Amino acid sequence: MQYKSFIILLVCVILTMNSCALFDDDLILGSKQDEYSLAFPMINSRVTVGKLASLAKGNVSVGIEPDGKTIVKYNGEVIRRTKSSIFPPLPSLGELVIPDTLVNIPLQFPNAYIIRKAVFQNTKLMFSFEHNEPQDVIIKMQILEVSKNGKIFEQTYQMPFNGVSPVKLNTVPVSVDGWTYQSNDNSLTFKYEAVTKDGKRIKLDKAVFNYDIIVFSFIEGYLGYHIYPIQGSVIDVSLFNKWLSGSFDFADPKVSIRVDNAFGVPVRSKVNALELTSITGNKV
Repeated sequence: MQYKSFIILLVCVILTMNSCALFDDDLILGSKQDEYSLAFPMINSRVTVGKLASLAKGNVSVGIEPDGKTIVKYNGEVIRRTKSSIFPPLPSLGELVIPDTLVNIPLQFPNAYIIRKAVFQNTKLMFSFEHNEPQDVIIKMQILEVSKNGKIFEQTYQMPFNGVSPVKLNTVPVSVDGWTYQSNDNSLTFKYEAVTKDGKRIKLDKAVFNYDIIVFSFIEGYLGYHIYPIQGSVIDVSLFNKWLSGSFDFADPKVSIRVDNAFGVPVRSKVNALELTSITGNKV
């Protein structure tokens, strides 16, 4: 008789729980880890940390500390601004004429930046040459501000004479990925030697320099002071999407935000607004 009473009481408790908090069919509450008490309307039920954590999706995680505190964490990027916000890629400005065997050419960086040291990334350089010598010419071109492992950038080009003047050459683009640029005045200094087959040094009738795009992976210099507004975004926590009714209340909730500075220069952030919206539309 006592056994039957226990079964009837158990059924009543289950029915009472179902009337206060409804779940989808695939949501199962059980105990295979340490249990913690959660307050539901009208009843106290128990759920394991494993089952509670399984309700979180995507980059959201749930944990319960020994003192009963529930922690909801979102791991991922909320907003992002990359280094291109400060120093956007600099597209080619067209051909830069090299009028002599040694010449310094200024570079026009944005926002009056002064770039004292930088490392190229995904940048290619190319040249065009022309001369009227009736013989082969060898050209050795250097850029004095560009170096790698202590060695100045240098390329050698052959201009064989084929019986037709003028002799022209458009060089194959050369990658300078990983090469370092160092300057005190935002300029490039070109130095070349053009030597004919019989050993005579000449000045080319035409020499021009060009690049596809300037991108730096590292920059050192003066970048000024700027404010970059960042458009906010929405985080879908989706913690209890399987919950059909009932509630889950957080006592003394707190929100913490971690900001990682990947610019390589001092950055100060300011949060103008933070808004929390529940699944019912309530906003805090």
